[in-house]
Amino acid sequence: MIRDLDIRLLRAFTAVAESGSITVSARQLNRSQPAVSQQIRALEEQLGYDLFQRSHEGLQLNRAGQQIMPQAVQILRLNDLLLSRKRESVRPVLRIGLPEEFAERYLCSVLEEFQSRGGTADVEVELGLSRNLLLGLHDGKYDIILGKQPISAPRGHACAEQLTWVAGENFKLAGRALPLVLFSEACLYRRTAVESLSGADVQWQIVCTGSSWVSLRAAVIAGLGLSVMSSDMLVPGIRPVANDSWHLPPLPSTSLVLLRAPQSKTPDGELLADLLWQAVERRSANWDPHRDAASA
Repeated sequence: MIRDLDIRLLRAFTAVAESGSITVSARQLNRSQPAVSQQIRALEEQLGYDLFQRSHEGLQLNRAGQQIMPQAVQILRLNDLLLSRKRESVRPVLRIGLPEEFAERYLCSVLEEFQSRGGTADVEVELGLSRNLLLGLHDGKYDIILGKQPISAPRGHACAEQLTWVAGENFKLAGRALPLVLFSEACLYRRTAVESLSGADVQWQIVCTGSSWVSLRAAVIAGLGLSVMSSDMLVPGIRPVANDSWHLPPLPSTSLVLLRAPQSKTPDGELLADLLWQAVERRSANWDPHRDAASA
């Protein structure tokens, strides 16, 4: 069973230890002498040993009292420090979850603008797959997330994103089965690719599973296989692949959604959510639909 010490008992103890007098301590603490004496006895009973010895000079700490005095002083200092901090002086925290590829391109500018426009909260960022971010929001882990969902089931702010087959600049098909480079099974893009290929007369196999956007991108650029990306994710070394290449099936659109927990409805939360969504809109505006018409 966990027991807690009463701070008032420690304060009476340190006052008597420093003054050597119940009378003086009672005056300092604005309490009666019997009340201070009772607090000292209560502390000794709770600890299980005496703390003072009487002498002609008054009350003095015995060996046990001398040993616990530094800890008692430290506990009181921490108690007083916590109580002295004003509520408004504690910086709020906003916890956000983002897809890694979005954070790589837009997070720095979003956070810079958040600070320049008077945002005062500390921002904690976690990058991950959308399914994990959605679960984290539901479990209270995040205040704001950007996640990806099927186009048929968006909620919150939603922006459509067109998926496209991609390959490295020098990729060449070496066998009959299409080699695929995809994220883990939790990834919406992977599920979309597998479902699309399962309904087509195409042989395929997953040759590389990426654990991060950086590893997936490197594998595609190295020519290990085809992958699926949203149109704005293309970088030098990665090219879109037309659907008629190798009889690839068309890919559906997905939605990038911004979702918020109730506790994010603060001025800082509103500002950060607005800036994130503005970045999503810039991302959508920068998409060149003609770029996806390139053939392999």
